[in-house]
Amino acid sequence: MSLLLSCYKTLLSAFASSSVLFPQMLERLQRLSHTYRLGLITNGRSDLQRSVIAHHQLETFFDPILMTEEVGLAKPDPALFLRPVKDWGLTPEQVLFIGDHPLHDIKGAEAVGMTAVLKSNQPVVNSPSSYTVNDWSELEPILIQLNSERRSRL
Repeated sequence: MSLLLSCYKTLLSAFASSSVLFPQMLERLQRLSHTYRLGLITNGRSDLQRSVIAHHQLETFFDPILMTEEVGLAKPDPALFLRPVKDWGLTPEQVLFIGDHPLHDIKGAEAVGMTAVLKSNQPVVNSPSSYTVNDWSELEPILIQLNSERRSRL
């Protein structure tokens, strides 16, 4: 049993160490975390996702980190999207959700009233979201626009 566990941990370590973040992602997260509260929701396997998160030291940026395998809910379940909103004492309209899956992420977030941004590595025709970014540098103008719109409504 310990041999299997040891091998499995070695595989997880190899998986995590071979993972690559988007260029400048750590700097971007650092900057965003000074202004915004960041949470993470993933449908991925907990052991794999946690090994990648730990390898890149991402846990310092996100609270909460929700693994669907651990919480017993999966995207696009509305309860999963609403959990951090409730914990943060916000309304869904105050939350921007960024995801890469049109149904699980975008439709799920929008169904509970969040604004959603689709992150795609390919050009998107007929995006399910009002906002689409192909490069993370495109996110900042969207944040500026949304913040301006929210302030004008107050």
